[in-house]
Amino acid sequence: MSQWGLAVKQLGELIGVPELALGANGRFALHMPSGRQIAAETVGDEFLVYALDPAPYEGPQRLLRAWRRAYLTRLDGRPVQAALHEQDGLMRLLAVVRLQGNECSAYTLRAAIDHVSRWLDDTCNP
Repeated sequence: MSQWGLAVKQLGELIGVPELALGANGRFALHMPSGRQIAAETVGDEFLVYALDPAPYEGPQRLLRAWRRAYLTRLDGRPVQAALHEQDGLMRLLAVVRLQGNECSAYTLRAAIDHVSRWLDDTCNP
């Protein structure tokens, strides 16, 4: 098991989802009751952590707010990238942070998930 695989397994135990694990493709996804998705994947030495919100009608306006927020907050903590992403015929606003290999831990992963979730919440409020 990779170091990120172990961190994801430990995260699952922390949050009460003991079956949480990286798939064969190096990814995992959690679907929240609100419609938000939390996902992550390994890309080389990095681990990308995503939060995706449904944005069927207001997607472009929220994306512009997200880009402004990303620019204004780029020096405050971990940088966040934002984009629109179509998934299953539904437009979603995506926020992503990048973790480096030396940051590998369940606690860092949980903090990154909390960070992108709060960051995305803040884009809902202009």
